[in-house]
Amino acid sequence: MAENSGGPHCLKYGVTTNHVLGLEVVLCTGEVVEIGGWAPDSPGYDLTGVLWDPRHLRIVTKIVVRLLKRPEAVRTMLLVFDTIADASATVSESSPGASSRRRSR
Repeated sequence: MAENSGGPHCLKYGVTTNHVLGLEVVLCTGEVVEIGGWAPDSPGYDLTGVLWDPRHLRIVTKIVVRLLKRPEAVRTMLLVFDTIADASATVSESSPGASSRRRSR
């Protein structure tokens, strides 16, 4: 959590801060602040993302995180394309909802 790292998992699910729903932090002034909460999409500014920035001095005492289900299957592929346009077209066609987008044209 401290380094906001997640490896290749970040490509699909986002970096660690995308899964932090709430924080309790102690600021450099000694003030204890609670930000966010249990709701997946709290209204207002994303203060958890701002406070996660390593340039801010604070001590995190509590973290509320979003947990994801494990995928039923995992497949890793390596694809090589001659052009960026070919790669973009393949990704667009294979993404969820691609077949419904093609039908609506």
